[in-house]
Amino acid sequence: MHLSAFLVARVSQSHGITSTDAAQNPDFSSWNHVHVWYCSSDSHLGDASPGSKSDFGGWHFRGRRIAAAVITDLLTVWGLNNATHVLLTGDSAGGVGVMNLADDIATTLRVEAPALETVKLFVDAGWFLDIPSYSNRSDGMTFEKCAKALPASYRAVFDRSCEEHFGAEDSWRCFFAQDCQAFLETPTLFHEYLYDSANLGYDGAGSPAEAEDFRSRLEASIKAAAAAGGTGSCAGDSSEEDASPDGRHTQNLHEMIDCTLFTKSHVGDVRFVHVLGAWFAGELSNVHVLDGHGGVRGGDECGVYPALAKQLAAVVSVGV
Repeated sequence: MHLSAFLVARVSQSHGITSTDAAQNPDFSSWNHVHVWYCSSDSHLGDASPGSKSDFGGWHFRGRRIAAAVITDLLTVWGLNNATHVLLTGDSAGGVGVMNLADDIATTLRVEAPALETVKLFVDAGWFLDIPSYSNRSDGMTFEKCAKALPASYRAVFDRSCEEHFGAEDSWRCFFAQDCQAFLETPTLFHEYLYDSANLGYDGAGSPAEAEDFRSRLEASIKAAAAAGGTGSCAGDSSEEDASPDGRHTQNLHEMIDCTLFTKSHVGDVRFVHVLGAWFAGELSNVHVLDGHGGVRGGDECGVYPALAKQLAAVVSVGV
């Protein structure tokens, strides 16, 4: 099941993790795919209604209930109760949502799907940073302020273990993977571009120096998560090929899971799809990588040019 924050097409296209082409999606093309469109504006976590004393008292924000209803429908009508292997995925805001929903969903599946052998989670582009804004963000908005608005405005319900640890006052910290990942029981693989365009844009990083400062902060955050797991290590840096003559990164990317970049990307010399498949199959017990991440681009449905972009990416597994 994939939770998405990407623009909704009138007709769903099959790309990336939902592709039915084995050449594009070798490990998951024959699976049943469920794409849950992002229509609740609350990272799939809200449970607010008129009269619920939220800041937006006249509106419904029911992302968590929508996700629960989808799971119930899949179990009772569409045969999810017969599942043996389940991969939960999400990108961007959907990645934040599925990260916080995964353990509850996994618990439900283990009860309702007796043949279930494996349930894992893949989060793409959901590792947002809790840092001050840069010079291009004159309004002072930060992801921290955004995260703090979730409980107040949407009555967001985060991962239960994470909420219990931080308490009601600081439950907003569970919005951030750097804090939430430590409490996940579901084995999880994170993928994040270290020059993530959504992060850079929202945080207002406008200069090459600010972009590099952001990259170093994100890299440190991911390395800390990997180190806390007690296994593996992270090392790496961007190559000269990754930068344009003026020092700016050649391409700022965000999500990759539901476009052709999912198929064409490499981690080192290995196609990312093979890394994901091997990790899900249990052939890679620990994956902690910071590496040059090359992806052939060129007018695909992600809409990014130029034709060739190189990007420093992080891939880190937790909960295994």
